Amino acid sequence: MEMVEVDLILGDGHDLNDDEKWEEIAKRIKQGDFDAIIMSPPCSTWSRAVWSNKIGPRPVRSRDFPHGFPWLKGELKEKAAIGSKLVLRCVEVLDIAPPYTVCVWEHPEDLGRSRNGVPASVWQLEEVRRAAKKRRMETIAFHQCTYGADYPKPTRLLSDAHGLLQLGYPGWPVLNKELYYLGPLPRACGHEHPPLIGTYKRWF
Repeated sequence: MEMVEVDLILGDGHDLNDDEKWEEIAKRIKQGDFDAIIMSPPCSTWSRAVWSNKIGPRPVRSRDFPHGFPWLKGELKEKAAIGSKLVLRCVEVLDIAPPYTVCVWEHPEDLGRSRNGVPASVWQLEEVRRAAKKRRMETIAFHQCTYGADYPKPTRLLSDAHGLLQLGYPGWPVLNKELYYLGPLPRACGHEHPPLIGTYKRWF
C-alpha cells in the first residue's frame, strides 16, 4: 500500500491553507490518483472543549455563526477563517473526487448545547450534508475508547466505504428543540476515564 500523508507536522510544505499546495493536491484528486482519501481537518476552532469553561481559549464560532463570529478581529478572525477554509476544502474533496474514490471524513461528534452555549459543528453545515447526499455517504458516531483509546472522545465518521455502519451508531446527530443531544451515540461509553477538560466529566 502506498500512502501520501499531508500533515503540517511534516513541515510547512504540507499546509493546505496555501492555495498553491491545495491546487496541487486537488488536481491529483480530480484525476483519480487516490483510491481512498481520509480527511481529518483541524478541530481546534470547532472543538466543544472551548465551551466547557472560561479558562482556556475563547470560542471563535457557534451554531448560529458556524464560520466565525462577525465581531472577531485580528488573530482570532484569521484563526476562524483558516479553520473554515480547511473544512470547506474537505467539502470540495467530496465534490471533485471520482465516484470510485472512497472518502472518509473524521471529526468530533456534534453533541449539541453545552454548559456555556451551542458550539458549531461541521456536521451542521449545509455544504457537508449536500456533498454527503450527492455521494450517497453514510455516517456513524462512536466513542474512541471502543477502539483502544484512553478516552471516550465522541467522534463521527462520514464515508462512502462499504461496511461503515458496522463500526458504530448510524445516523446523523439528533438534537431536541433546546438543541440538547439525543443521539445516536449513548451517553455512556461503558468505561471509566479521567476527565480531559478541567473538572467536567459530562459532555452534555
